Amino acid sequence: MQPLQALARQIARPNGLSANNVDLLRLAAACHQQLARRMEKRAWQAQAAEQGMSAPSD
Repeated sequence: MQPLQALARQIARPNGLSANNVDLLRLAAACHQQLARRMEKRAWQAQAAEQGMSAPSD
């Protein structure tokens, strides 16, 4: 499990971490950034596949 997912699960549990709005905003921003990176990578991979190029590795 990745750190962001672990934090989200801890916050979501009934007796989990208490989180204020700043913590939740930071978590949402981090998730958004991670999603944007994944989408960019997938778009690059699709474009590279169309052009017969190899995709970058992580």
